[in-house]
Amino acid sequence: MKPTKQQKIIAKKLLDYGKKLRQGENWVGPTDFTYKCPFAFLLGVIFDQGITAEKAWDAPEILKKRLGTLDPVKIEKMNLRKIRKAIKGERKGEALHRYINKMARWIKDAARIVSNEYSGNAKNIWEEAYTAREVMARLEEFPGISQKKATMATRILEDIHKLDLSYWKDVDVSYDIHVRRVLWRTGIATNDSYEEVINAARALNPSYPGELDEPAWVIGREWCDSRHPICDEDNEYNPCPLSKVCPRFTRRKPDYQ
Repeated sequence: MKPTKQQKIIAKKLLDYGKKLRQGENWVGPTDFTYKCPFAFLLGVIFDQGITAEKAWDAPEILKKRLGTLDPVKIEKMNLRKIRKAIKGERKGEALHRYINKMARWIKDAARIVSNEYSGNAKNIWEEAYTAREVMARLEEFPGISQKKATMATRILEDIHKLDLSYWKDVDVSYDIHVRRVLWRTGIATNDSYEEVINAARALNPSYPGELDEPAWVIGREWCDSRHPICDEDNEYNPCPLSKVCPRFTRRKPDYQ
């Protein structure tokens, strides 16, 4: 279906806000450590489930301090119990993740795949790829990384490393709860189903649908709360970036928990 004029206006606002995010405004992404260490970046993506994005990106550096290394070759050979202990921490409140056992297995699996398939260097996952689709497919081979995480990671890699890849049109928005809530509430998507959200983003930004992902995610997290959205009239000093173009819906909202 051809996008309406209003949908195009909202999409442009999202893309404009995305540019501001890449310049540092409300940036939530890799820390300096995860930016410089490819395996730490991969682990940050794996950690990003069931905890805040900030905690997920901080976790690899703390894990290195507890394990003494982030060399995937060495981690592959470690006892799983040692990895679990490092994730759990010594005292209450020091756990790096809610799912200690699952995360330990995923980290060990990631080390094995990087060691055996990428010559022990996680950077080869993306630097030896030719298309954005190939990067996403490689990332999805890692336990704990789904379409949502692979899309997010590929987009972030482009933002921070400026990868020389083709077919960015294959990078969709993540089917993330914040993203689909914003696209639905603004009228970009007519419902919050996977097919509708993905196809709506493709129609509005066909050269790179995933470019709509980060601004929608940040707006969903910071302003467009599931139950109590903070709109223009509620926060005059820090209004939602879409407050001037977002329609006021009267229909029943989906039950986002």
